[in-house]
Amino acid sequence: MLLLTLLPFTSPPEGFLAAMQAGGRSYSFWTLRWELPLLNGLLVLLILNIVLALFSLKQRLKARLQLGLNLLGVLLFAVQFVFLTPEVRLGIGSFILFFAFLLFLSSSLSHLGLIRGDAFVSGSILSIGVLLVIFIIFPLVIILARSVIVEGTLKPANFLRTLVAYPSTWRIPKLKHGN
Repeated sequence: MLLLTLLPFTSPPEGFLAAMQAGGRSYSFWTLRWELPLLNGLLVLLILNIVLALFSLKQRLKARLQLGLNLLGVLLFAVQFVFLTPEVRLGIGSFILFFAFLLFLSSSLSHLGLIRGDAFVSGSILSIGVLLVIFIIFPLVIILARSVIVEGTLKPANFLRTLVAYPSTWRIPKLKHGN
């Protein structure tokens, strides 16, 4: 927990190596907690998750409470870094915090029986799903949106014009007999 608050939550614009050599400001939780309004709430939710794990409650009740806390944590994380401050570049601390909420969420889903299997299997399923969204679906949506939106207006004809302009990228080449 202490390590999470000491790791950089955002990436400096000039890069970590240049910032460390120049003696720049720290980008840890303690310096950013007033600039990023929901960061304190995210840390409180993480502490509540850890405290809840230490109490001996009925398993189903504990799993439901953890499910609510972690859904709120993932939602607050998305609101903070996607909607409120999209210009902030995420650092290692923010990735660890997000995946901590994701793994707590997968544990509570497996305890409730919503994902069949143990916590490791449900964590793997959720992690792979999130990585697919981040690295495949999100860039694909951005590329397709830029192909039909020109100067802020929707122009589907632009997509067709792009397909016609570069036919070698989408047509199947004819194979010659004997190859």
